[in-house]
Amino acid sequence: CYELFCYCPLEVGPLLSCRHCFGGELAVWGIFVATAWCLHLQLSILMVSRGFCFCPKHTYQIIPGVPAGAVRMFVYLSVALVIGLVAGVLLLLGSISQCRAAPEGLLPGYRARSEPMTAAAGCTVVVAPLLLFFGRVLL
Repeated sequence: CYELFCYCPLEVGPLLSCRHCFGGELAVWGIFVATAWCLHLQLSILMVSRGFCFCPKHTYQIIPGVPAGAVRMFVYLSVALVIGLVAGVLLLLGSISQCRAAPEGLLPGYRARSEPMTAAAGCTVVVAPLLLFFGRVLL
């Protein structure tokens, strides 16, 4: 959050104008993943309360209390999360290859990589699949 408020002000309408290399891309990615995660979590809780099981062996069974639209939305959000995490890995690889760490003296026009955003994105990409598995499948 600190990075967004200090280095990514909303100067040009609703668009972020970040001062660090790959800062805007990582910020938009983080907002997308957080939104998809919250919607997926809420839908997961509602579906479990109606008797839905995330076990792979029950994938093709129709559960009477769970609407088909909710199951479809759950699948769409799951796919969106997987695509978002793959995009996060690609963004991290792109930021590592194209952005350098901050040098001793600032050069004119030089934009250093945002270390806090890179670290947060890296932690999200590593931890999110584990949390999805242990939090949703092993209920």
